[in-house]
This record gives sequence, structure tokens and C-alpha cells, in this order.
Amino acid sequence: MAVVMWFSKLKSGVDPEAYEEWVRRTDYALAQEIDCILSYKVYRVEGPFQHKVPGDYDYIEIVKITDNDAYRDALKNHPSMDVIIGQINTFVVGTGDVICHEIEA
Repeated sequence: MAVVMWFSKLKSGVDPEAYEEWVRRTDYALAQEIDCILSYKVYRVEGPFQHKVPGDYDYIEIVKITDNDAYRDALKNHPSMDVIIGQINTFVVGTGDVICHEIEA
């Protein structure tokens, strides 16, 4: 299992409450339709906990996936992802992403 983290910044003039409502009503529902996504959560960044962190972003999306290639394919070809990408771009601009693999005990 891998985890993809997306870092996003609200576009100028976007109401955070409107974006978060879209996440709850649309984004989460559509993500559930994509088989290679095991779990998906969006987190609002409140600020540093102890130390300054690099980057300028307002939200982090954490996507647990079954397979890197299947997720890349879904990003390009899944109808639900077409809707997500088409709508999310009205709210945020991506500022970066990383793929991670858990170090198991």
C-alpha cells in the first residue's frame, strides 16, 4: 500500500467553507467510486505544530491507494476523477505532491 499526499492552496477569493462543503458532499463521494483508493481524507492546515514547515498550502489530502500505476491510471481515465479534477480546480491550486510508503514494524 502507498500513500499519496497532495498539498493545496485556496485560490484568491475562495471561501474555505464552500471548499470544505464541496469536499464533504462531492469529493469524498466520488473518491469512493475509484477502486484503487482505499481511503481518502482532506485536512485543513492550521499552522506549524512546533517548527516551521516548508511550502505554502492550506490543505493536505491523504490518499491511501492499492497500487501506484492503478492510481495514475485513475487520475487520467476514471470518470469520477474527471469530475473531481474539473471541480477542484475552481477552489484550489496544487502546490505539490509526494508518494510515500509505510515503514512497517
